[in-house]
Amino acid sequence: MNLITVVLAGHSQTKIENLKKLYEKNKPSIEHKLYVIYNGYNIYSMANITVENNNRLRDIGMYWSAIHNTNSNNYFFLNDDVVYIKDNKWLNEAIEKLEKAEIVGVQSNLSSLFNINIIKKVTNNRYPMKWEKWGREPMFIRTSNFACNREYFCRLFNKSNQSAQVFEKQTIAEAKSWDLFDDKFHICDTNLFKYKDYFYETTKHI
Repeated sequence: MNLITVVLAGHSQTKIENLKKLYEKNKPSIEHKLYVIYNGYNIYSMANITVENNNRLRDIGMYWSAIHNTNSNNYFFLNDDVVYIKDNKWLNEAIEKLEKAEIVGVQSNLSSLFNINIIKKVTNNRYPMKWEKWGREPMFIRTSNFACNREYFCRLFNKSNQSAQVFEKQTIAEAKSWDLFDDKFHICDTNLFKYKDYFYETTKHI
């Protein structure tokens, strides 16, 4: 089995540099490969590859390019919206869970993480009404940071109609098996970080 590849994807040079610093600060001790992909303006010299921006595929398109230019059975994807990684154990947990799951998310949809009253407060009542119907049931895996095997990604990508939104919304529906991190706040992006005051007590320190 080939080493797992960690993919850092970015559209902004400042944000991708911040993501790379986060990765270096919390670099997993377990053996892996790193691949940096960039689709922003200007040149980012630390990128393995620079691709054209695709407003429909967005980060999923960058992940797809990374898969086509590397050779691993498993991948962990992080985009440059990620602003927090708790420690260096994240890849270990992903690899362990990938032994039984096609896709492993750090989080599912926001409405599965917080009750609707918290969401109302944070968003000032600006949220999709369907979230109330969903309740706390995981509906999809958030794709700012997740792990999966190569076959699963390609299968879902081919069904996603070249749309990052369709890809994300079908992550659980397409999976024969899936799992989530034990600590749903182990890695956080900017959208989730808005809810930091409502994280579990174990993550209050951030």
